[in-house]
Amino acid sequence: MSFFTKKLSEMIPNKNSLDLPKTSSDNSPSNSDHGKYQPMKYSIDQAVELVSSLKNHNVSARVIAGVMKQTLESVDIHFSDIIADAKRKESAIHGETNKKDEMIRDLSRKVEALQQEKVRIQKDLNKIVYVREFLQQALADSKAEDMSQSPLPNPSQRQAETGLHADVTS
Repeated sequence: MSFFTKKLSEMIPNKNSLDLPKTSSDNSPSNSDHGKYQPMKYSIDQAVELVSSLKNHNVSARVIAGVMKQTLESVDIHFSDIIADAKRKESAIHGETNKKDEMIRDLSRKVEALQQEKVRIQKDLNKIVYVREFLQQALADSKAEDMSQSPLPNPSQRQAETGLHADVTS
């Protein structure tokens, strides 16, 4: 669809996003608003959406801006108001990104502390494993030494002690 065949209703915000003048229950302007025109509100979000949709039609930015300006000003919406809204939104977004950056720095500090704690715990584990293995080896060496120093048991004495009698047939 060509840029110039676009309907005017497609180029201005839908009625749900506009703040239209208040009307009484009979759909006529209220007495307090009679004779006063209240401009519609148009946000930077709507402008972004409109410009994005128009850029896809290979029309120059200058033509898009000119048509937007004339169209929006015809309903008392001015670029200066949209630019002011953009600046407010930019400021809010910068504030949010700064908060996210601080949260990331805080989480990074927590991650670093946890990593240091893990290293400390791993060192404790290594010491415990070393001492356990040392004690196991000492116990095994002690048993082996006891076995080498004691005389070989007499099989008949062993049978008497255990009450078992071996039937040796070889």
